[in-house]
Amino acid sequence: MQIKRRGQRAILIESTYVRKGAEGNSHGFTRPRQVCSVDIDATTIPPDVDARLNKEQRDLLMSRVVAPAQRRAAQKRADDEARVTDPGWRLAEALTLVNDAARLSLVSAVPPTRVVELTEALRGVVLTGGSRTTARETTEDPMDAALKAIRVAVKAAQDGHYGRAPSTGVRDTKTYRRWLSLTHALIGENDDSLMRALQRIGFVKMKG
Repeated sequence: MQIKRRGQRAILIESTYVRKGAEGNSHGFTRPRQVCSVDIDATTIPPDVDARLNKEQRDLLMSRVVAPAQRRAAQKRADDEARVTDPGWRLAEALTLVNDAARLSLVSAVPPTRVVELTEALRGVVLTGGSRTTARETTEDPMDAALKAIRVAVKAAQDGHYGRAPSTGVRDTKTYRRWLSLTHALIGENDDSLMRALQRIGFVKMKG
C-alpha cells in the first residue's frame, strides 16, 4: 500500500499482483486500486471512509496523513496563541510604518506632539532582561528632540500649515490652545513644566 498526493487530496492505493495467465496475461503485473481519498489536512478519518478500511489501511492512513495533520494543526494553534501576546511582530510593523511616515513627512510635516507621543509609548516597552527604555537610553536628548519638533512646527507655520488666524475668536482656535499648552509645558509656573523641573535640579535659577 502507498499514499499518493494529488493536489489537496491524499489517496490510499493498494496494489494486487496478478500472476501470469490468471487473466490470460502473458506476464505477471501489479494492479493498483484506489482504496480511499481524504483531505491532506484531515485531522480525523471521515466516518464513511473509516467504515471501509481494514486495520492495516487505517493504520497507514493515520500515520501518514492524519497524525501529521494533527501536529500541524496543533502547531498552528500554538503559533496563533503566541502571536496574540507577542510584541515583536507589532514593533516590526510599527517600525515599517514609522519609516514610511518619516519619508512622507518630507512632503507633509506631522505635528510635533505626535512624535512625542510615539517616544513616550516606546519608553513603556520592556526590554530583554526586564528593564524599560528610558530617556537616557534613547539616542537623542529629549530637549534636543523637543527643539527639533519646535523647529518643525515653525517651518509648518511658515509654510501655511495653520493658515491665517481668524479676525475674531483667536483664543478659541485649536492652534492658539496648542500654543498655550506648549508655553505652559515649557515655562509655565505649574510644577510639571520643563522650567520648574530644571529649576528643581539646579539647571535653571529661580526668579528673584
